[in-house]
Amino acid sequence: MKNIICCLLSFIVIGILACPCFPQTKYQTDVKALKKQIVITNLMNALELTPSQKTILIAQVHKAAIFERQYDRTIQQHYVDQKQTFQYILREVQTGKLTISPHIQRRFRHYQHEIENTEIVYQKKIQKVIDIIKRTLNPEQIYILETYKPCVIPHRSSGRIGQADNLKGMTKKLDIIYKMKDKQSNRMKDQMISKLMTRIQYRMPIGYDFDARKQYNTLDRMMDHMRSLSSADYAIQKSYILEELRPMIFKIHKKDRNVGMAIKHFILQPYTAHLLSKTTVARND
Repeated sequence: MKNIICCLLSFIVIGILACPCFPQTKYQTDVKALKKQIVITNLMNALELTPSQKTILIAQVHKAAIFERQYDRTIQQHYVDQKQTFQYILREVQTGKLTISPHIQRRFRHYQHEIENTEIVYQKKIQKVIDIIKRTLNPEQIYILETYKPCVIPHRSSGRIGQADNLKGMTKKLDIIYKMKDKQSNRMKDQMISKLMTRIQYRMPIGYDFDARKQYNTLDRMMDHMRSLSSADYAIQKSYILEELRPMIFKIHKKDRNVGMAIKHFILQPYTAHLLSKTTVARND
């Protein structure tokens, strides 16, 4: 029974903790919206869609929007009901009760099931839309979606659309540190570690328990190991050292984006349909 109470309370706590860390001003919201539009536009330009592909994508985006509105209406009502259930649970546990009334437990499980079922139905509908878009795109366009990294300033210098992880600067710094004498190398090594630590801490959410000393020691050992290598070993292991440093230098997503996720995130957006309709009309004119 205690497990049930803990489970119910966890949903309340998670809901509280899910709030944004920083208040969003109107200007921040506007800038984020503009940034997203630029990112989507850059991707659409890179895909070089044909008129027939644009027609199909516009239809699928509108279909996805209908599914999303249906989902929003249904899920909102379920959460209104579930909120009331949480209020009942909170009142009971605040009295010191170790057991929740059976009818409230049933109510909680019922609405939790309804929420999960609504989400599953929505996901299946959206997956069908994604599958249609996948079949509409050619292999080259699929590859662009797989490798696209959201960018504000587009460039193709590396043969890749979007922002690429540019390790050239870090490679040069590692080479300099490796070739320097100990005294000079130690000073530059400390500077590099300090900059990396600043980047890491900047990305940490407020309240995150970050062990700065442990992270510093890890980087320090990595640099010392690099300097202890022979020239031949350093040439071989340098790429591995860079791969270890990469997550500290660049913001790596917790989960790599696959084609389906890219379609959902970039293509199934209201702005995408507006953009494709606009460019189709412009070309026809």
